[in-house]
Amino acid sequence: MNQPKRSHREDYLKLPRSPLVNISKGVTAKIADQAEPKHGIGDFLDRYLFQQVVWFFKTTFHVIGWSKYKFATYDAGDKNNGVYKLQSASKGSVKIALAADWATDTAESIKVAECMAGHNPDYTIHMGDTYYIGNSEEINDNFLCADAPWKKGTLGSFALLGNHEMYATGKPYFTELLPTLGITDSSGNMLARQKAAFFCLENDYWRVIGIDTGYNSVNFLSFFGFTTETCELEKSLIDWLEKEVKLGSDNRGIIFLSHHQYCSAFNKKQYSKPGQQLKKYLQDRKVIWLWGHEHCFSAYSKYNCDGGITAYGRCIGNGGMPVELSPFDRINHPDVLKNNLVMYDKRENTSADLDVKVGFNGYTTIEVDNQYATIAYFDINGKLLEEKWEADIKAGLITGMLQYMDKSLTINAGHSFNDMVTP
Repeated sequence: MNQPKRSHREDYLKLPRSPLVNISKGVTAKIADQAEPKHGIGDFLDRYLFQQVVWFFKTTFHVIGWSKYKFATYDAGDKNNGVYKLQSASKGSVKIALAADWATDTAESIKVAECMAGHNPDYTIHMGDTYYIGNSEEINDNFLCADAPWKKGTLGSFALLGNHEMYATGKPYFTELLPTLGITDSSGNMLARQKAAFFCLENDYWRVIGIDTGYNSVNFLSFFGFTTETCELEKSLIDWLEKEVKLGSDNRGIIFLSHHQYCSAFNKKQYSKPGQQLKKYLQDRKVIWLWGHEHCFSAYSKYNCDGGITAYGRCIGNGGMPVELSPFDRINHPDVLKNNLVMYDKRENTSADLDVKVGFNGYTTIEVDNQYATIAYFDINGKLLEEKWEADIKAGLITGMLQYMDKSLTINAGHSFNDMVTP
């Protein structure tokens, strides 16, 4: 495969969520990445530009006509059915490294991947969004080629589906990326492939469950900038949670992973439907929920959204996209108090040397040791926050306490850091 042509953080500044704009930028990037024409501008136009114009209209037609790639599920005959036992290559605690909105193929995202690898994780997980539109070239550049920056864990790697992968109908994600992901041995040999955009990693006390909010994150109206999408979980995913994960009859602690936010203090748009669908099985049980989509590191106290489950939410969507600081200007919006925002990171990265003020990119780790799950949040310079949770499987309860917090993080007015884990 060809080696990637690295992007720059400037390419992604002020990038709207419009599929139309992202498809256009994807076309521009493809043209720029073509080899120099051998026979002058006419050859270039004939061999490259025309191809990309055709590709643009073809992709646009797919999104407008909503020719989504078929939603993948696990086969009934699969040994694991998407449920895998958490194991440690070192025979100690299990280490997981996660990033969201990471796949930009920039110097910053490469540094984040290197920092993640520095923890020697057993598993790595990308929580969605390959920019601009998750096409074959972008999947290749970020994950697959010999020089791809994504690092797999010692025992496996997984990826969720974001809205940007769906801008290319989801096909490259399902047919090119997923076949390379799943559980491996320490030599990298595939033992159990990730076949769908959802999965469960578990031990006797905890379950880390990736759910797919991306497949239903784009529709006809959203193509033109209207936010009417619900991110509803597909029926086959709900059936899997009920029959394979047995979500309603298991008392282990739960850490949900999704691309889209369950609640938001920075955007009027939040996605309550998945939480409402999960309510049937979890009732009043409390869970931890990590998500991306919004490119800001922030944390909420316990919250239930429009009749959904009760969750301690954390946004970790600062993996690779520029962390533009303008959303923090909306902190006085009434939704902030309603959504129980406790902490956010509005530090300016003065070394970025950009006209637009940006923050720091980062990532998250989860360390699971029997009944304890320690979640730590980092930027490329070090640890920012750490929380430790204990799962009581007899009572079906989780209890959390803060271990460390960087004083440069901002506490929302009227809150303390401990509100993040308040029962």
